[in-house]
Amino acid sequence: MALRAVALGQRALARTQAELVLGADPGDASARIALVAVADLGGDLGAMAALMRTIPRATSKPSALGRWLFADVLRRRASADAALAWLGEARAGGAEEDPLLSATEKRVRAALSLP
Repeated sequence: MALRAVALGQRALARTQAELVLGADPGDASARIALVAVADLGGDLGAMAALMRTIPRATSKPSALGRWLFADVLRRRASADAALAWLGEARAGGAEEDPLLSATEKRVRAALSLP
């Protein structure tokens, strides 16, 4: 839910939900990505850095939406090459039936000049 809120621009809801999940499971990659994306959208580089410094060794695999949202953060804050490296095989895309995921992927693909 936190990632979906980020994708819809609902930063406060995303932050609240992600903090709850991350508090219960610090290794939840999707919740961490949601918080990083919220910090990025708010221009809070300190919060982004703190979240990245405290990633535990064992984390869950991020959802497809999380992968695309974090790729967008990397594109804005690091480089297109970093975003492309993060996406890896996810760049091939898939037959997703989730309209929000499809819209996010399409937007990030366009920003990265991917077909």
